[in-house]
Amino acid sequence: MNPLRFALPHLRIALLAGLLLIPAAAGAVGTGALVVAVVDADGAPAAGVAVRALSPALLGEREAVTAAAGEARFPSLPAGSYRLELPVAPGAGVTATAEVRQGETTRVVIPLPPAGSFGEAIEIATAAPLVATATPKVSEHLDLAAARALPVARDYRGLAQLVAGVTVVPNGDGLELRAEPASKGGNNYHDRGALFGSRDNQYYLDGFQITDMGSGGGDLRLDTEALAEVEVVTSAVPAGLSGGAGYVMNLLTRSGGSRLHGTASLYVQDPSMYDSFATDDSRLTVAREDKRDAGLSLGGPLVADRLRFFASGQRRENEDRVELSTSASPTPRTEEYLATRDTYLGKLTWAPTTADTLTALYFGESRDARGSRDVNLPPNRYADSEQEFWTGILGWERLFGPAAVATARYGEQSLESRTTAAEPAAGPPNTLLFPPGVQVPAYLRNLGSSGDDGVTDLRKRQGDLSGSLFFEALGSHELTAGLSAQRWTEEVRVDLRYGVNLTSLAPSLQGLTFADARTLGFLPASEYDAIFRALAARPGSSFFLAADADRDGQVSAAEFAALRFDSRHGNLDGVNFLRLRTLYAGASAPYQESLAYYLQDEWRIRHFTVLAGVRVEDRRYYASDDSTILEMDPAWYPRAGVAWDVGGRGTQRLSLAWGRYPDPLRSSMIRFVGNLTGSVFADEVYLGGDWFDYRQRGAARLTREAAFAPNLENEEEEEIQLTYGVELAGTWGFLAQAYRRTDRNLIEDYDPAVYFNPAASGEYALRPEQFGYPPSGAGNVVFFLGNLAGGKRITEGIDLALTRRARGAWTATLQYSWKQARGNSNSDAAADLQGDFVFLDPRQPYMWGPLPGTIENQAKLFGSWRTPWRVELGGLVYWNDGAVFTEALRWRPTGSNILYNYQRPDGSWVRTGQEKHPGYTTVDLRLALPVRIGRVDASFFVDVFNALDEQDPIRVEESHNGAEFTTYREPRLLLEPRRWQLGVRLAFE
Repeated sequence: MNPLRFALPHLRIALLAGLLLIPAAAGAVGTGALVVAVVDADGAPAAGVAVRALSPALLGEREAVTAAAGEARFPSLPAGSYRLELPVAPGAGVTATAEVRQGETTRVVIPLPPAGSFGEAIEIATAAPLVATATPKVSEHLDLAAARALPVARDYRGLAQLVAGVTVVPNGDGLELRAEPASKGGNNYHDRGALFGSRDNQYYLDGFQITDMGSGGGDLRLDTEALAEVEVVTSAVPAGLSGGAGYVMNLLTRSGGSRLHGTASLYVQDPSMYDSFATDDSRLTVAREDKRDAGLSLGGPLVADRLRFFASGQRRENEDRVELSTSASPTPRTEEYLATRDTYLGKLTWAPTTADTLTALYFGESRDARGSRDVNLPPNRYADSEQEFWTGILGWERLFGPAAVATARYGEQSLESRTTAAEPAAGPPNTLLFPPGVQVPAYLRNLGSSGDDGVTDLRKRQGDLSGSLFFEALGSHELTAGLSAQRWTEEVRVDLRYGVNLTSLAPSLQGLTFADARTLGFLPASEYDAIFRALAARPGSSFFLAADADRDGQVSAAEFAALRFDSRHGNLDGVNFLRLRTLYAGASAPYQESLAYYLQDEWRIRHFTVLAGVRVEDRRYYASDDSTILEMDPAWYPRAGVAWDVGGRGTQRLSLAWGRYPDPLRSSMIRFVGNLTGSVFADEVYLGGDWFDYRQRGAARLTREAAFAPNLENEEEEEIQLTYGVELAGTWGFLAQAYRRTDRNLIEDYDPAVYFNPAASGEYALRPEQFGYPPSGAGNVVFFLGNLAGGKRITEGIDLALTRRARGAWTATLQYSWKQARGNSNSDAAADLQGDFVFLDPRQPYMWGPLPGTIENQAKLFGSWRTPWRVELGGLVYWNDGAVFTEALRWRPTGSNILYNYQRPDGSWVRTGQEKHPGYTTVDLRLALPVRIGRVDASFFVDVFNALDEQDPIRVEESHNGAEFTTYREPRLLLEPRRWQLGVRLAFE
């Protein structure tokens, strides 16, 4: 790849943005701005007043002088609590407090007493606003101290569950969270998946994007003790952030502080802390967790007001007891799941001058797991895994007086993951197929081992330059501009142990014909046709002769349909049917490079704030041989909004915002298309006494597995939202939001043999020209990724939140969300087969309906109470009315996780999204006893998960011929039983 070729089309815009950045104030990620308005006793602006800002979060101190408008501006302050000092008379003055949040400008009004009335210092107490009135952005800055009183997962993603509109994932299964929390349009668009997590959230760590390139969520495990502040943006994402269908979380790590401080914590859970399972069905039980989770942190100054350090570490050990179900083992059997995880973070903050700040951060994580927590998985299919992860970030910030700031950042990230078969002697994987509706335990279906060993290496590089310029012109303006360049690489290697993956027919299915296999769904129509075409192209071969029953030199459709699979053609466990064979094991390392630049103006005029900006993203995709596989035009994502400070008192807000956001391809799809140097595979079917290689795919020297359509456009989302917020009596805050989101340019993989063939697709046939191909077709590819014809999703919702500030003995938050998501596609740029089968085409009338995975109604109540007996009680109550799903027929028992719409016996199709999983309620509690021992604050606590022990179903079987649960709507997942967790946290400062 030629970097100059990539950069030249954007050089002019980059130079223009660079000119803005050189003099260029809350523009830096992780910082905010503070504006102090000083008025005299008559309420008139007081010019020439010196204001000093001090905070444990700030290296040294900052000083500014009020201008003619009576305002002193402090740009780019680290988030935290600040003390403001106005020494207006010898030996006397005014002091006030202010809370600065990342990504926001805090405004504080300080009145001066009448001249000559100073006798001593005057203290003015201020509180952080409950409602942000100067921005249309909808976000929440989580109070980490308050969160520690709640029984939320020790996981930054668990904190997101406290935000209005974000779903709650029940604690349990030995994980911090079993699924990614979903927000607004960021649902999991699959019918399957027990907790319907999201693949659309984005995460930033000190400005570096740490979103997992493959899963589309947060994969690293950062101890929350290392965090100084967490911001979760759910709507009206500013142009400086990419945004998307889900929420955006900004994680700001701690930077040491002005005094030595530290924490130590220990969380313990044991199998004896579980109540009994209420079900007699062993398939519905879960592993009993046995964990030890310990953490340490230490920070403070190395050189006063110049150099600080912070370090933290966490070690988690699991030795869970896994009592296998009757499906996983024919006799009672208990396995152990063993896992360790070590994380460590170090950060240095250095201020060589009063205008410059440099930071260096290193985060590392190591994971090692043996076995599985899944009680329904036979041990022969266990896989062991090892992972090594690290992130390094360097940052520099330069202040140019009170009006401008510039920042630069560079970071790298690496994740290397290796999986190996736990029982290699079990041989290659072999999945037996049984007739639909026949319940067969997993130990008879899932034979062999977990398969070949694999190594995945994800690497990311990111460089940013950004800044802000503050000026006055018909009001005040904060102009922010920035550049961001990224390169993502996913390298995948396979270490061959077996080289094959088998799918066999159960012995009872001997004699099955090809036609029967198609009718039962064992051979989807596209595979059936592919085998037939390949056979016809091999006249004279032994396979052709075996199929040519009448010896006329041709294989008719009837002859092919009559071919049988019988017991003579079998392995040790079943009748030979299909297999995937690795012809060549190579390394594949496709990558993408992106350049994003943005410009945004925050214009404040009287009681109105207008936010207008645009983000431009240009992405190029490259194969593992460095050839270009997709070069799209730069995409523009404009955003605009206005916020009205009703009454001008900073207590009431009405805002309207609109914007477009990108949803770029994940690395798995880039690898799907860019595997030009990696492994080569053969799809084979057993025919005529031997394996018939009917298709080869993988590297470019053969038939290419996949390609991007020439005119492919990235998925995008458009949002419009209306928000009202009000602060009541300084103690309560209420926020209401209504929104509408529309997904466009949905991406799916197409089978050209189906859709470019009117005989196969009928009225739903498509022309190659619609995807940018010549009339002759898509060339020598098996699949191509294109924008799904007719695909669309619309999400509408209302979020309500009532919050009582943490004042006095208690704090509480009540949230309610209603959401209606409709569409005709479950695809999320993940090759989900909608472009392979005409009956799944989004243009089919029955495909439009409620989107599977959507939770339409949910409510949360959480808070804490400091009792008169020194015991603190925290709790979280969550209710929802069940997630939407589609009554379905699992078209084939193996392969894709997509469930296909159900065709009734009369030939009609069930409309998508007409069913719901059961609703449920969970109550989690935390009881804590705080104790002060010298300089150490100790807190001893017990968590009670599912305190009411309601073991209700939360997921049912969606299909009519499932392999594990064969009865439609029978329970598949229950709330875990009541269980306890003990913990202690020590902190000193």
